[in-house]
Amino acid sequence: MSIQLDSHEEEEALERALARVRAEWGMPSGVSLSVFTNGWRRFVLKVESGSYEEDFIDYQHWLAIRDGLEDVIEGVPPGLSAKVRASLAQWDDRFRLATSPCPRALDDEESRKGRWWWKRLPRRGGGILRAEMEEYWSREGGP
Repeated sequence: MSIQLDSHEEEEALERALARVRAEWGMPSGVSLSVFTNGWRRFVLKVESGSYEEDFIDYQHWLAIRDGLEDVIEGVPPGLSAKVRASLAQWDDRFRLATSPCPRALDDEESRKGRWWWKRLPRRGGGILRAEMEEYWSREGGP
């Protein structure tokens, strides 16, 4: 997933947005957009293949990677935002196809921001995650 930057201004805007995300997350300055995009891609492939068998904490981590990408999208000018979003579209679409809607959002704060990925669970695999969520939802009054 690469993005064609057409100007020095786009490069600077992207770097400023990434710097904000890195600072918020306590990440080193060398973490690039490709670290986020490649992480999201690898996660989607794992979910899509049905081999995702990690717990809720791990799942939250990967959804937070997508949050970081969304924070970058929201932090750059509209033209650049469209480029970043377009570079993610294939992987977002594949994630939607590989997952099904949750009875309840996995994180109320993120779902209030309209971040749809917090409302999805893997269609295949994900047994540990599903069991944890069902237990959590039963304690919290059902899905």
